[in-house]
Amino acid sequence: MSFLAYFSGLFTNIQESVILSLLRFVASSTSKPPPCPFRTLSTIPSRDPNRSITAHIYAPTTSSAAPLPVLINWHAGGFVLPVHGQDAQFCSLLCETLKIVVIDAEYRKAPENRFPAALNDVEDVISWVCTRPEVYDITKIAFSGFSAGGNLALAASSHIKSFLCPPLSSTQIPHSLITFYPPTNKSVHYTLKSPPSTPIAPTPPFIAALLDKSYPGSEEAKSNPLVSPSLADPTSWNGINMLVFTCDGDVLCKEADELVEGVLKADAEGGSEGRKRKLVLKRLEGVGHAFDKTAKMGSMAAGVRDEAYGMVVDFLREGFGLGVGSEK
Repeated sequence: MSFLAYFSGLFTNIQESVILSLLRFVASSTSKPPPCPFRTLSTIPSRDPNRSITAHIYAPTTSSAAPLPVLINWHAGGFVLPVHGQDAQFCSLLCETLKIVVIDAEYRKAPENRFPAALNDVEDVISWVCTRPEVYDITKIAFSGFSAGGNLALAASSHIKSFLCPPLSSTQIPHSLITFYPPTNKSVHYTLKSPPSTPIAPTPPFIAALLDKSYPGSEEAKSNPLVSPSLADPTSWNGINMLVFTCDGDVLCKEADELVEGVLKADAEGGSEGRKRKLVLKRLEGVGHAFDKTAKMGSMAAGVRDEAYGMVVDFLREGFGLGVGSEK
């Protein structure tokens, strides 16, 4: 390697480190959740003896002797940003409206912790929930995720039986899966992706380049179905109720659309097994990636956000069989 190439690579690494530090500083200062009387900060054991996973647990204020349905959520952030807590509005809405437990779980960040670190944390949280049937109704477990969190929810649910112990592997886990604007195909270079409509608030190229490589860590990993769920067998999500939101101003829209269309096609061809399930693909018009996190009160984007969150409430109410009485 020439000195020129060496110093060029060194400069690039320093530049990326500075950019990432700035992004993290801004992200962490704007994602702190507002106070909530029914949210507690908890820690969940990980597979690593000296490390635990942080989680915000939203629990109904009304007591219940019976195990409760539970939604496990994972936040956005390109796999690199410390924005745990930015889904507080979503989590508190579902907890209050449906009277279910919502666990908003953290995960390790790239590039310091590349694939499969974040996915391992997701698996550990799921396993922890499933081993507490006295608290959580394991027949009514849902996953949700925004952007990177949606990718992790899709990946974990696609190979759930590989990490849950045998007594649980016969249970339909998750019961339901909800994702917002997930990246589903890292094997396609970000410069080759385009939205169905006019791009809305697109990620600057130099940031997109950083995010594109931080989590996978290698070109080979980008083709792993656990990094790129679009490459998984579409029957991997057999039996799971799915609600996937994409945005017509988002470059990630088409790949998530194609994933769901593949699952729908597999169902139509008889690939689905077990209980009848519900599959919904909802393309949100006039909004871009992560629109709900920056929507201002009274804006069009806020209206789209409220409608989408309302769809999630109805989707889980129906799927869990909670009935209208769950709002009381």
